[in-house]
Amino acid sequence: SRAARRARSLSASAAMPSTAEPSMVVELDGLVVLKVLNHCQSALPSFVTGQLLGMDIGRTVEVTNCFPFPGKSEDVGGGGADDAAGDGDGAEYQ
Repeated sequence: SRAARRARSLSASAAMPSTAEPSMVVELDGLVVLKVLNHCQSALPSFVTGQLLGMDIGRTVEVTNCFPFPGKSEDVGGGGADDAAGDGDGAEYQ
């Protein structure tokens, strides 16, 4: 019947590996790995965030540099005279 042929067709196509989409490849420069490790070690046990910089070439992403985002203790102007006098409300002025 028509439903049986469709079911066989679907099961046969699911069994065949797809070669149309090659795997995504991510290449990291050694400098990127070292900078990420350094940023993580300096902030332990806290989480860290940052920006990766690179190029997307076909199915390959080449990460060539990275920049850490400052944590709470590294914020610019943290604890200075312009601070909100330690009011502790957690407000951040920009």
